[in-house]
Amino acid sequence: MDPELIINEVLTKEVLADVLKENHSKSDIRELTRKANRKYVKVRDVYELTLEHEDPQVVFRSAWLLENIFFDYPEEFEYVQPLFFKDYSRQKNKSAQRHYSKIAKEVTYSAQMCLRDIKPGNFDVILEGSFDWLIDPETPVAVKCNCLDVLYNLSEQEDWILPELKNILEQNLLSNSAALLSRTKSILKKLKP
Repeated sequence: MDPELIINEVLTKEVLADVLKENHSKSDIRELTRKANRKYVKVRDVYELTLEHEDPQVVFRSAWLLENIFFDYPEEFEYVQPLFFKDYSRQKNKSAQRHYSKIAKEVTYSAQMCLRDIKPGNFDVILEGSFDWLIDPETPVAVKCNCLDVLYNLSEQEDWILPELKNILEQNLLSNSAALLSRTKSILKKLKP
């Protein structure tokens, strides 16, 4: 089912899952993002699909859609933001973790925390999930890079984060990919007094 053919019709969660099974191009996701802004796609349904659907491709594509909604229509993301903070570490799909961690990276910048009126205590699950994903050898490099940024961003909120993060980075407990080494060096440079 082509997302552009569904005109002025609210998609149920089941129909949305079917659309995501069949449509996976960037333009398809962009069209669904626009539909979310026009209320034809419920952001809550998108969010629930990221955690609950049995098809890993639907989970991945719904997380990709959620990320697009976050960046393009942040006011729509606010409806699921408390759930996102609560459920972040429940995301087990490695491909979806990339989109989750990218949202977390953005939302943990101090300027974003002020804009979104986010209290520091809201980040406990994001901290736990980001540390877990960072040290998991199965976690993709892009997710680990995002997690490094999330943890560094949150180090302003919690004084125990920097020593833990520095210990992980200095012991080279992460993979040796070029992207991750570059991000590690960048973070370590910021940690130097």
